[in-house]
Amino acid sequence: MEALRTRLWVPVLVAAMLVISGCSVPGQHHARQSTASSVPVKLVKERSAQVNIVVGQVPMTLDSHLQSGHSEAMGMVDSLIWPSPFVVMPGSIPQLDTLVTTSAVIVHLNPETVVYTINPAATWSDGVPITAMDFIRLWKTVMASDTSRPDTGYRDIASIASTSGGKTVTVAFSKPYGEWNSLFNNLIPAGLYVSSAPLSSSSSSSSAPLSGPTSATSRLSTGATGTARAPATAVPATPGTPAVWRLPALGNTTVASAARPLVSGGPFQVVGFTPGREIILDRNPHWWGPVPVVSHVTIRSAGSGSSVAGTLGSSSYDLAYLDHFGQPSLAQATMQADATSFVKDSTTEMQILFNLASGSLTGSLPFRTGLASLINRPAIVSQVVDPVLPGSKPASNFLYASSRPGYVADGAGYNHPHPRRAAGIFQALGMRQIAGQGPDTGYWVLDGVPVVLNIVWDVNDPWAEQSGPLIASELFAAGFTVRTMPVSGTRLLRNVLPSGGYNIALMPVKTSPFPSRMEGSYIPLPAYSAPSGSVSVPAPPRRYPEYGDGLRQDLNSFYDPAVGILFSRAERHMNPMRSAPVYRQIDELLWHDMPSLPLFTIPVLTVYRNWIAGIGSDVSGSGPFYDISEWQLFAAVPDHRS
Repeated sequence: MEALRTRLWVPVLVAAMLVISGCSVPGQHHARQSTASSVPVKLVKERSAQVNIVVGQVPMTLDSHLQSGHSEAMGMVDSLIWPSPFVVMPGSIPQLDTLVTTSAVIVHLNPETVVYTINPAATWSDGVPITAMDFIRLWKTVMASDTSRPDTGYRDIASIASTSGGKTVTVAFSKPYGEWNSLFNNLIPAGLYVSSAPLSSSSSSSSAPLSGPTSATSRLSTGATGTARAPATAVPATPGTPAVWRLPALGNTTVASAARPLVSGGPFQVVGFTPGREIILDRNPHWWGPVPVVSHVTIRSAGSGSSVAGTLGSSSYDLAYLDHFGQPSLAQATMQADATSFVKDSTTEMQILFNLASGSLTGSLPFRTGLASLINRPAIVSQVVDPVLPGSKPASNFLYASSRPGYVADGAGYNHPHPRRAAGIFQALGMRQIAGQGPDTGYWVLDGVPVVLNIVWDVNDPWAEQSGPLIASELFAAGFTVRTMPVSGTRLLRNVLPSGGYNIALMPVKTSPFPSRMEGSYIPLPAYSAPSGSVSVPAPPRRYPEYGDGLRQDLNSFYDPAVGILFSRAERHMNPMRSAPVYRQIDELLWHDMPSLPLFTIPVLTVYRNWIAGIGSDVSGSGPFYDISEWQLFAAVPDHRS
């Protein structure tokens, strides 16, 4: 069964479509015919149409392997432009995408060896076949991003061999890696990489160096290369090799144009990109899969605040997919007579990130435990999330979103505030209360000085903007002096967090259907097994690679060797039934260590016009695009029979 963007059912067109009239969609390729409301109309299927889509935030780069390119919107775009051997279907079930790889099987367990067979028809939009070279370049780029901390899974690859003209890829692992089907997703054409040194095999290998650009001044190529990419027979891992292949950030307005689109391998190609504002897609002329009825896609940012509600109250979009919205936005969406809307949990959690620096109050584990005992998570969920998604509950797992299999509410002990427990913890730390400030209690002092808590959040994130004042109010009522610092998201990431000028930061944390991919969020350096069999964990590095895994968000340098040991152990199990209890141990340990405090799962709003049928929502990352080949579009045209 073909996995890419396919489903087992197509919804029946909603009854509201029967009353559509006078609908029009602006566009360059195909515009629906406008008719006066007094003229009887009928609905006719369209063979080709432009679709205008609004998202919460257009990413700053088209490379989702970068932290700056990881967003709900980029997950949607990924499914349209980059091929993946496996796709995650609804229910978080990885499934082979036979449009990309006709098979992917483990042929040996010792050592673990996986053989991928690339679909012979799989071709980049410039006509160059998708081959093992593209697998190799992605692996080498990840490995070269930081030799002290290569990415989860990729570091365990010992070699990659290519046969059958590059259409067969044999990946041999140095250590077992159970979630191998999470690797090589969102492949990027090897021709888009630049290098400062050519890829070559080690001296013990008989394979020839890989072909490709070798000049340090090589630039991004968006058009046809004119030459076939000839992969080598085998490429082993070469730790310590100087800078190999790196992908320049696909984040500038010159990477694509209608005359020279960005090379892609999905049903669409990028013909225009303005970072943070707009992505324009056209059909891939070399796409070998089912051709979607959508021929042209424009993805724009809805902005924030009132601009989101204003957009949803207009007719300037066909589909909106927003993780940054509020009650006014939802009200505008539901008021649209010709649109359908629904709200679901996303895979992103809002968490309270604690500053773990030794000089910070929150660097003390008991102090963090005390603060967590004061925060009324159900009350925050009730005021912030319940109005748009009734029945929501606090997030109670670090590794799994509530919608994912494997979710267990290990944080239930913090579902209700425990002020007496918190007071006992603070007093044991040498703090004492002096009457006169808090409305219910005295205010806390340490060495005669009032205890001040600095709380920071992204002023453009509506969920943080609503939660921040509530948390500040609760902590003030408990007797703390509180300073709130709402700043821009850019300043938060680039200035406030690195400088440590905070105690509490509200941060969205993206989860993954593959729990091993969460390693980078909670440990700065993975654990390695020493030859003796013991496990050693090097000290945390001072810097973190920007390339390798868009989920890497260890922003407060949390470090617990036991967490690294458990991740290493869980990743070695080839049977998910054996790894699940280990990941449960990790989650329980994180609740003990309290590097952050999960608050709630961020909801996502989907709104679409009733002339589009077949819209669903995939919580695994592709949003409504996961089944775009199943969409049906309709136009209202005059019915002269009436």
